[in-house]
Amino acid sequence: MEIDHTQDQEQDDTSSSSSCCWLCLGGGSDASGMPLVRNCSCRGSSGLAHLSCIIRYAEIDGRNSYRSTGNIGAAFQQCRNCKQEFQNDLRYHLERARVLFVEREFSQDHMLHLRTLIHRVRVLDAENDADRAEGDQ
Repeated sequence: MEIDHTQDQEQDDTSSSSSCCWLCLGGGSDASGMPLVRNCSCRGSSGLAHLSCIIRYAEIDGRNSYRSTGNIGAAFQQCRNCKQEFQNDLRYHLERARVLFVEREFSQDHMLHLRTLIHRVRVLDAENDADRAEGDQ
Protein backbone atom coordinates (compact mmCIF):
# COMPACT_ATOMS: atom_id res chain seq x y z
CA MET A 1 0.00 0.00 0.00
CA GLU A 2 1.36 3.41 -0.92
CA ILE A 3 0.90 6.60 1.05
CA ASP A 4 -1.56 9.06 -0.50
CA HIS A 5 0.08 12.48 -0.47
CA THR A 6 -2.68 14.42 -2.21
CA GLN A 7 -4.08 15.94 0.99
CA ASP A 8 -0.70 17.27 2.03
CA GLN A 9 -0.02 18.75 -1.39
CA GLU A 10 -3.42 20.43 -1.48
CA GLN A 11 -2.69 22.15 1.84
CA ASP A 12 0.77 23.36 0.87
CA ASP A 13 3.43 22.61 -1.67
CA THR A 14 5.76 20.05 -0.08
CA SER A 15 8.00 20.10 -3.13
CA SER A 16 9.16 23.67 -2.54
CA SER A 17 12.86 24.13 -1.99
CA SER A 18 12.27 25.31 1.60
CA SER A 19 10.41 22.13 2.63
CA CYS A 20 12.50 19.66 4.56
CA CYS A 21 12.16 16.76 6.96
CA TRP A 22 12.16 18.08 10.53
CA LEU A 23 14.10 15.01 11.62
CA CYS A 24 16.93 14.64 9.07
CA LEU A 25 16.63 18.17 7.56
CA GLY A 26 16.78 16.61 4.10
CA GLY A 27 14.49 17.86 1.38
CA GLY A 28 12.68 15.87 -1.26
CA SER A 29 12.48 12.10 -1.26
CA ASP A 30 14.34 9.82 1.15
CA ALA A 31 16.76 7.06 0.08
CA SER A 32 13.87 4.74 -0.83
CA GLY A 33 12.19 7.40 -2.96
CA MET A 34 9.41 8.25 -0.47
CA PRO A 35 8.49 11.96 -0.40
CA LEU A 36 7.90 14.11 2.64
CA VAL A 37 4.61 13.37 4.42
CA ARG A 38 2.44 14.96 7.09
CA ASN A 39 -0.90 13.87 8.47
CA CYS A 40 -1.23 15.86 11.67
CA SER A 41 -2.17 19.41 12.70
CA CYS A 42 1.21 21.00 11.92
CA ARG A 43 1.10 23.78 9.34
CA GLY A 44 3.61 25.34 7.02
CA SER A 45 6.81 23.37 6.75
CA SER A 46 6.65 22.07 10.33
CA GLY A 47 5.60 18.47 10.67
CA LEU A 48 6.90 17.40 7.26
CA ALA A 49 9.01 14.26 7.51
CA HIS A 50 10.05 11.16 5.63
CA LEU A 51 8.19 8.03 6.72
CA SER A 52 11.54 6.30 7.26
CA CYS A 53 12.70 9.14 9.54
CA ILE A 54 9.49 9.03 11.60
CA ILE A 55 9.91 5.27 12.01
CA ARG A 56 13.57 5.62 13.00
CA TYR A 57 12.69 8.37 15.52
CA ALA A 58 9.78 6.32 16.93
CA GLU A 59 12.03 3.27 17.37
CA ILE A 60 14.66 5.27 19.27
CA ASP A 61 12.00 6.94 21.40
CA GLY A 62 10.31 3.57 21.93
CA ARG A 63 13.51 1.93 23.21
CA ASN A 64 14.15 4.83 25.58
CA SER A 65 10.54 4.88 26.83
CA TYR A 66 10.54 1.11 27.33
CA ARG A 67 13.63 1.31 29.55
CA SER A 68 11.99 3.88 31.82
CA THR A 69 8.27 3.00 31.68
CA GLY A 70 7.88 -0.52 30.26
CA ASN A 71 5.94 0.86 27.29
CA ILE A 72 7.10 2.19 23.94
CA GLY A 73 5.49 5.60 24.17
CA ALA A 74 3.43 7.46 21.59
CA ALA A 75 5.93 8.30 18.85
CA PHE A 76 4.37 5.75 16.47
CA GLN A 77 0.94 7.29 17.09
CA GLN A 78 1.22 11.03 17.42
CA CYS A 79 3.22 13.94 16.09
CA ARG A 80 5.94 15.04 18.48
CA ASN A 81 5.39 18.68 17.51
CA CYS A 82 1.61 19.18 17.61
CA LYS A 83 0.68 16.05 19.64
CA GLN A 84 -2.16 15.12 17.27
CA GLU A 85 -2.55 11.46 16.36
CA PHE A 86 -1.32 10.68 12.87
CA GLN A 87 -4.12 10.12 10.37
CA ASN A 88 -4.93 8.18 7.21
CA ASP A 89 -2.20 6.29 5.34
CA LEU A 90 0.59 7.61 7.55
CA ARG A 91 -1.12 6.09 10.60
CA TYR A 92 -1.62 2.84 8.69
CA HIS A 93 2.09 2.56 7.84
CA LEU A 94 3.27 3.59 11.32
CA GLU A 95 1.05 1.01 13.03
CA ARG A 96 2.54 -1.69 10.82
CA ALA A 97 6.06 -0.44 11.58
CA ARG A 98 5.21 -0.49 15.30
CA VAL A 99 4.18 -4.17 15.15
CA LEU A 100 7.40 -5.08 13.33
CA PHE A 101 9.44 -3.10 15.87
CA VAL A 102 7.80 -4.73 18.90
CA GLU A 103 8.14 -8.21 17.39
CA ARG A 104 11.81 -7.57 16.67
CA GLU A 105 12.83 -5.78 19.89
CA PHE A 106 10.41 -6.94 22.59
CA SER A 107 9.25 -10.40 21.57
CA GLN A 108 9.19 -11.59 25.20
CA ASP A 109 6.77 -8.86 26.34
CA HIS A 110 3.50 -10.51 25.38
CA MET A 111 1.25 -7.76 26.78
CA LEU A 112 3.08 -5.09 24.79
CA HIS A 113 2.79 -7.26 21.69
CA LEU A 114 -0.95 -7.74 22.28
CA ARG A 115 -1.54 -3.98 22.76
CA THR A 116 0.43 -3.28 19.59
CA LEU A 117 -1.60 -5.81 17.59
CA ILE A 118 -4.84 -4.27 18.85
CA HIS A 119 -3.73 -0.86 17.55
CA ARG A 120 -2.78 -2.43 14.22
CA VAL A 121 -6.13 -4.18 13.83
CA ARG A 122 -7.91 -0.84 14.29
CA VAL A 123 -6.36 0.55 11.09
CA LEU A 124 -6.75 -2.51 8.86
CA ASP A 125 -9.19 -2.31 5.97
CA ALA A 126 -11.19 -5.50 5.42
CA GLU A 127 -11.83 -4.49 1.80
CA ASN A 128 -8.11 -4.37 1.05
CA ASP A 129 -6.74 -7.74 -0.12
CA ALA A 130 -3.29 -6.98 1.32
CA ASP A 131 -4.80 -6.36 4.77
CA ARG A 132 -6.89 -9.55 4.67
CA ALA A 133 -3.79 -11.58 3.79
CA GLU A 134 -1.47 -9.85 6.29
CA GLY A 135 -1.98 -12.56 8.91
CA ASP A 136 -0.89 -15.19 6.38
CA GLN A 137 2.56 -13.68 5.95
